[in-house]
Order: sequence, then structure tokens, then C-alpha cells
Amino acid sequence: MSPNNQQQRKKLRAAKLCLGSLRFNRPHIEALVSQMEITMKTENDVFPVISDKQIAAGSGQRNLYCPECGCINTHVEAPYLKIGDSWHGNGEVAITPLWSECGSKWEVCIGFHKGDAPIFVRVNESCKSK
Repeated sequence: MSPNNQQQRKKLRAAKLCLGSLRFNRPHIEALVSQMEITMKTENDVFPVISDKQIAAGSGQRNLYCPECGCINTHVEAPYLKIGDSWHGNGEVAITPLWSECGSKWEVCIGFHKGDAPIFVRVNESCKSK
């Protein structure tokens, strides 16, 4: 299969996920896909953002660090559920936006579908690009 066909299939699949229970035939979906650009954000490993030491002995709590520079001063915004988000899996994604005092804006995401719950990090704005 050529790269163009793979890309087109990926866009069609994402469009179907976005449309949810609406019923459209292939020409309708292709028309909708041509009108929108679907881009997937890079999904990064979650382990580098989690401190290796507990905040207080026996607490089980750990800090989150900026995925770009390791800044410890990180702030959490209101989490939300995204249905039809483009990610490397099926189903919905629970997203917790964060920002670090270094200037990075990023998300801790938990996807879920049929009993699987992958966790990953997406960087929206890097402190290194400032």
C-alpha cells in the first residue's frame, strides 16, 4: 500500500471516530475529511515526567516534571474527556493539561478502549522553542 493510501485510510478512520454514531457513506466522509486537517500530536513516554522519589516517605506521591527540561514547578489545569481525539489508539482520551514555569504547556493523557488504558504525554508548547 502506498504512503498516500495509508494516510488517506488513517484520515478516514479518524473522521469516522470523530463522527461517532452519525451515519454517513464513504463519499460524505471523504468530503468531510477533505475539509478538515487531522493531525496527531506526538505521544511521549510518561516515565520521564514522574519523579523517582516520593514527596514524603511512605506517601506514594510523586511530582511531575516538565517533559522538555525537567522543571519541577508544574501546575495542573482542569482535566476533561475528549471524544474523537486523534491518538494512536481507539476510544476516548482523558486529558489533564499542565504548564510548567519554564514555559512548557503539556498534557498527561489516558486513552481507554475495551479494557486498555494507555497513558502518555503530549507537549503542546515547548520551553526549548522560546
